[in-house]
Amino acid sequence: MKNHAIVNLVFRKSVVFLLASLFLISCSKEDDDPTPPAESQEISFEVRLVKMVSLDIKESEGPHLEVYGTINANLVRGNVTEENVLWSTGASEYISVGLSDFPMSAAVTFTVSPENISNSMMEMTSALMEHDFSESNPDDNLSPETISAPLSAVSSTSTFQVVHDDSSGQHVQVTYSITRL
Repeated sequence: MKNHAIVNLVFRKSVVFLLASLFLISCSKEDDDPTPPAESQEISFEVRLVKMVSLDIKESEGPHLEVYGTINANLVRGNVTEENVLWSTGASEYISVGLSDFPMSAAVTFTVSPENISNSMMEMTSALMEHDFSESNPDDNLSPETISAPLSAVSSTSTFQVVHDDSSGQHVQVTYSITRL
């Protein structure tokens, strides 16, 4: 009987040791590498339409030009283009742009992976018209314009200006900014 008690005691100790070991193993976190792998986070860029201003207005037009049209921001990566409309309005909803700044508040955000920054461009395209109220005098086309900026050159905020001209010598300047967020 003594032999049987010793075997029973050894068995119980083994079971307790095994259960304690399993408990410790299940509570421990297995990490081969304590630092998580670095993930490539996308970088955001905000394109903002800042303002418009008339640089030259014919005397017959009065103190401002009635401007309408479309302004787009395009992210170009190789042969893929992601297009967003920054501002668009028709002839009946024109804005009056005079010789002092007309503030605009339109913005769009694009995201780019770090490995695509070097081959990505931001393009701002604008097609503006100057509204004339005479049926005998058609609206003036303010030359369509496109400006491009490589995203690799934008480290904080970059400002760009483009001037739209019409055949009669009127000029409207549009100001954009691109901010790396």
